[in-house]
Amino acid sequence: MNGLEKIIEKITQDAKNEANRYYENADMTVAHIKSEAIDRMMRMETVYADRTKKMSEECIARAQSSADMAYRNTLLAKKSEMIDLAFSGAEEKILSLPKEEYVDFMIPALVYTVNGRKADKEQISVLFGGEEAELDSGYEIMFSERDIKSGAAKDIFDGASKKLKGIEGLKLSEKSADINGGFVLRCGDVETNCSVNFMIDEARGVCEKKVIEKLFS
Repeated sequence: MNGLEKIIEKITQDAKNEANRYYENADMTVAHIKSEAIDRMMRMETVYADRTKKMSEECIARAQSSADMAYRNTLLAKKSEMIDLAFSGAEEKILSLPKEEYVDFMIPALVYTVNGRKADKEQISVLFGGEEAELDSGYEIMFSERDIKSGAAKDIFDGASKKLKGIEGLKLSEKSADINGGFVLRCGDVETNCSVNFMIDEARGVCEKKVIEKLFS
């Protein structure tokens, strides 16, 4: 996942820069709210003197509390938006890679997925005496229509096949998968979703903490 982590790192840095600009604007807004509240209370004190001093202090405190709450809520919403932006940006970045880079990114993913499925089949074979493995034979790889048309699908399949020598039943499907990019591995009745969208969702579970630290540290 090194390629994916690098992409997420770049998008995260861009999002952090945007978040920093937003914080500066938010700080200015809060300062303005506080300043207006203080000015208003000072005018009230001039008119009503000591009789309204306590009231003015309470109003200032309420204004401060309201401003602080609005600030916290705004930052929480913006943090969530920045995190979503980082990962959606990573997906867009992968899909917009030049063809050769996209192919190089996908080949290891396909090799890893096929090897993982092969290991699963071998474990099933041990548990069921080989019968289940015989029914669950072959590896059919389906790509998005976009990747098929661009020729990336065949390049990914050919590149992975060279690294998967000795594994029988590899087949490039003539059908397209309803995905944005990446691939779907079909092995018997079992399908493994490795679309770009799914990869990002999986990576989010692993990388989100690091992204948050990068954005808001």
